Amino acid sequence: MRETASGFLLPIIITTLLAALLSVEWQQTLRYQNDLFSEAQLWRLLSGHLLHLGWNHLLMNLLGLILIVVIFIERPLARWWLDSLVCALGVSAGLYLFTPETYWYVGLSGLLHGLLAAAIVDNLQQQPRRYSLLLAALAGKLIWEQTVGPVPLSDSSIQGAIIVDAHLYGAISGLVYRLPLKIYHLLHD
Repeated sequence: MRETASGFLLPIIITTLLAALLSVEWQQTLRYQNDLFSEAQLWRLLSGHLLHLGWNHLLMNLLGLILIVVIFIERPLARWWLDSLVCALGVSAGLYLFTPETYWYVGLSGLLHGLLAAAIVDNLQQQPRRYSLLLAALAGKLIWEQTVGPVPLSDSSIQGAIIVDAHLYGAISGLVYRLPLKIYHLLHD
C-alpha cells in the first residue's frame, strides 16, 4: 500500500489540488479542447484530466481514485502509471474522434473508468465471481449512461455537465489495452 500510495496516489492528489488553484487562464490553457490539437497543443491530451469544474468535482474524482486503488492495492506501481497514460490518451482520442461536439473536457472520471476496467481484467482470473460482478456493474453503469444519461444527481453534485462518453472511452481503453496483454500472459505462463 505504501508504495502505491506514495508513488501513485500522492502525486496525482497533489497535482490535481495544485491545478485547482491555477488561474482561469492557466486552466483554459491546460484543459482538453478539441479545436487546439491542430495547433500542436498536444499537452491537452493529458493535462485536461488533471483539471476539474470545482472542488466538489475534484473531491468526488479523488475519492473514486482512492477507492479504486484501495480495492486493487496489490497491482504494481508501474502498471498504475502505464494504465493511466494509456487510458487518459484513450479518453482524449475517443472524445476527439467520436464525440467532436465535446468542445472541452476536464476531470479524472474517464481515466477512473479506464483504471477500473484495466484492474478488473488483471484480477478476473484470481477471483472470477467477485470481479465478474464488478465488471457487470461497470457495464451496467455505462449502458445506463449511454441510454438514460448521467447517474441521477451527478450533474448537480459537480456543478456542470457530465461527459458520459468520457467514461465509456476510458473503460474501453482499459479493456482494449489490458485484455490482450492478459490473454497473452495466460497463454505463455
